[in-house]
Amino acid sequence: MKTDKIVKLQINDELYNYQALKGIFTYIVRGVRDYGDSILYEIECQECRDHAKCRLLVSQMDNQKRFKYVSMINEDEENEQYYWHSTGDFFISKNDCKKAAYQKAKEYKEKQIEELKTKLKSAQENLIEIKLLIDGCI
Repeated sequence: MKTDKIVKLQINDELYNYQALKGIFTYIVRGVRDYGDSILYEIECQECRDHAKCRLLVSQMDNQKRFKYVSMINEDEENEQYYWHSTGDFFISKNDCKKAAYQKAKEYKEKQIEELKTKLKSAQENLIEIKLLIDGCI
């Protein structure tokens, strides 16, 4: 990673992650593990309410201002929560988080439209074949 692209977070800085059906989760930096060539951040989820606040490790993605899940720190094997935190990227601003979520939704809808266009084309071709069969019966 280019050193000029490294984002240095501090204790109490916030990161944001979008969870489908749940919205934007806020995470607070609680620890920094600096290994020289890489930095891991211990973050704590502020949305966890019915169990101990989840703590996880994230690291900066190569030359980007976003972070990726590495692992859970305080996972309870009887009440696993990692699946709420292990998907998607973590961002330093809510706006960037929203943009990424909207982009993902847009791409999903575009894919759906393309699939529907393909199905429509196939149905239209089938209809033409059926009309030809009907014409052949007359």
